Amino acid sequence: MKFLGHFTKVLLAVAMLVAAGPARAQTFDGQTLGGMVSSSPAAVLHVEGKGTISAVAGTCPTLTLTISGIPVTVNESTVFAGGQSCAQLAATQLVEVRGDLTITGATLSVVATTIEIEDGSERAGEGRVTGVTGTCPNITIAVDGLSIQADSLTRYLPANRGAGCDQIRLGTKISASTVALPGGGVRARLIEVKGQRHFGEGEGRITSVSGSCPDLRIFFGDTPVDVNATTDFVGGTCRDLAVGVRVQARGFRDDDSTTNIASWIKFKGRHVEGRSVITAVSGSCPALSFTVGGVVLVVTDASTVFVGGACATLRVGVRVYVSGDMRTEDGAVIAERVTIEEHPEGRPGGRVEGAIGTVTGSCPAKTLTVRGVQVTTSEATRYEGITCATLVVGARIEVEGPVQNGVLVAVKIERED
Repeated sequence: MKFLGHFTKVLLAVAMLVAAGPARAQTFDGQTLGGMVSSSPAAVLHVEGKGTISAVAGTCPTLTLTISGIPVTVNESTVFAGGQSCAQLAATQLVEVRGDLTITGATLSVVATTIEIEDGSERAGEGRVTGVTGTCPNITIAVDGLSIQADSLTRYLPANRGAGCDQIRLGTKISASTVALPGGGVRARLIEVKGQRHFGEGEGRITSVSGSCPDLRIFFGDTPVDVNATTDFVGGTCRDLAVGVRVQARGFRDDDSTTNIASWIKFKGRHVEGRSVITAVSGSCPALSFTVGGVVLVVTDASTVFVGGACATLRVGVRVYVSGDMRTEDGAVIAERVTIEEHPEGRPGGRVEGAIGTVTGSCPAKTLTVRGVQVTTSEATRYEGITCATLVVGARIEVEGPVQNGVLVAVKIERED
């Protein structure tokens, strides 16, 4: 927080400064007291103002201060600013008093609810909150390396918009008027809430990039996010930000800005597309893992879209065109779309593995269900590690063959250990 220097607040009008006769209208903090002064019964008004102590009488905690001719009563209920006490009150001091003003006839008196002694050290500055500890109203605020104490006497603006201690949080922009505390540190007399910082997180694919590292503006659709020298990267660098790259981003947006600032970016995957022949398959639909071209691992899930076949169609020898995101951590491709282009021997084929759910018919023509896929056997079916007769509910098998009208016609059935 860069402080701008000393400043002195203007004295509040009248009360504690001028005691007038019954015929004169008076003001206190801008409020007109005319009409109340001449009334017979005592009237009470909550007021606040500044003035210099001209006399002190009594013994703490009960004192009577004279401020510009008006008696101000201090008692055990009076609250003092942090680091201050009744014992410090003395003549010639400038104080700010809040309390109850009683008007009886032409006589004014104040019972102080709070008192703050001012020593001319008040300074003002502006910055953004980097940390908050404590519980309202007693909190410690970190602002650009400076520690500021706030307490029950700290005032907040703009009051008409509900500004208060509870609005001070990480990223809040504030303007503060502070005074030095005995023994070090500063205390906030006044805090003005200038704006809030809103934090967020999301994931998506970059659709546009402009600028040059380290200062880039990337877009996720119509949403702009600014990257700068303070942005932290995981799994890549600023130079890896490009159209089609999927990232997870954390950042913030200030009230006075329309742009999101990225504080952290993790690379999730780069969009890739390509075609090759499946050389290995494992897992069960919809969560399959298959290798294409003997090199690239492709993973499917429930959101994968299949064209020209189904998940069960994927087996060794099938030629596919895959589009999806390549993960930065292991190089695996998360398939968004799999297009089945060619089948072994020119026949649409598929595979399924798992436990047999139902069995009907008799050998050699049986009808099975495996993981919800209907399978039929015939005299042409080859068996490995199992026979037609031992195809029973619960037996775990792997089936390969062509798909006809949604039915997997078993060419080979192998026992699955």
